[in-house]
Amino acid sequence: MRLFNLHGNHFPAHHWHFVHFKAHKELRHFYLSIIIRTFALSLITIFTPIYLIKEIGFSFQDVILFNIIGTLVYGLCSYWAALFCSKLGAKFLMLMTQPFFILYFVLLYYLKFSPNLIWNAAIIGGFADGFFWIAYHSVFSKSTDIVHRGEEVSLANVMAILISILAPVIGGLVAFYFNFLILFVFVGALLILSIIPLFFGKEVKERFSFRIKNVFNLKYFGDVLGFMGHGAKGVGDGILWPLFLFLVLKNYVAIGGLASLSGILAAFVSYTAGILSDKFNKRTFIMVGGFLNSISWFIRHLYQSVVGVSIISFYSSMTSMIFEGPVGALVYDRLGKHKSRLEYLVFRQISLTLGMLVILGVVYFSLSYKIGFIIAGIGSLMLMFF
Repeated sequence: MRLFNLHGNHFPAHHWHFVHFKAHKELRHFYLSIIIRTFALSLITIFTPIYLIKEIGFSFQDVILFNIIGTLVYGLCSYWAALFCSKLGAKFLMLMTQPFFILYFVLLYYLKFSPNLIWNAAIIGGFADGFFWIAYHSVFSKSTDIVHRGEEVSLANVMAILISILAPVIGGLVAFYFNFLILFVFVGALLILSIIPLFFGKEVKERFSFRIKNVFNLKYFGDVLGFMGHGAKGVGDGILWPLFLFLVLKNYVAIGGLASLSGILAAFVSYTAGILSDKFNKRTFIMVGGFLNSISWFIRHLYQSVVGVSIISFYSSMTSMIFEGPVGALVYDRLGKHKSRLEYLVFRQISLTLGMLVILGVVYFSLSYKIGFIIAGIGSLMLMFF
């Protein structure tokens, strides 16, 4: 499954320029659905690669191959996701993907009885992610205010973090004191609940046309590098680092607690960076944040103590949030300027896929955390081209 943030939203009453965004009746149901879904997936996402190795008995290489297959499907779905989004509507498409996410977790649980289902799970997870994220960004890109977009996107990140601040701890406690079946059932129930708000409100549709020469040309070369870098960094954050943490901490609760504490710091930095990026050059925040974050990747293989991985996690979370909001804001800025939003989203998703496949492919053959961390660090630096 994919490795990038979901977005919940909350808008403090003292930010009056946010009132229209907050009170947009047609989007309230969308945000409620995302909030529930964010919390649900935050319960389990960080533990998925660990579950496959510790509970099921797959090798590190098997887990990487599982993600390679899921990523390939995710990228291949891009065009069809945009096409269906234009025909059926973004909210409807989001609604339709939720049963596939639930099926994905059902298959993960049944790996205990039939390990070969892992490849089915990879395909289903990649399919669900590929369709969901095209639809999500189609809706969210229309709801933001260009003047305060950096703050709005950062607030979305902040709320995703705050809503899920206890989720990794809760997930870790359930996995440690009970079992993954209880955790999967809990996540599935919440995903079903997240479907309900999508039945309300008007649908979001827009035209879709796709011509390769419109996006894959020198004009967008910096975008390609930036998205590829973001994809590579995402693999480091979502797969390699959780597995490395487990080697050091050896405990689900400890990993969940560390993720939650890192989230608190990340929320503060994200919101601050978002406000400032609306007043200053967003690319400055991306360049500074990308450089600072890359340092954590280049040196993290040296830290194999509890204190060491904790410091790296805190530092990495804070430096990531310096650029995450501004990157998201620039993506939505460029979506608005493109002739077809969906065309640019397909281009973005394919570029992310390429970056993810590069790091996954190298790690698959090298079986080296160190090399994977270095590539993730290069990914952070590639964001500077965005």
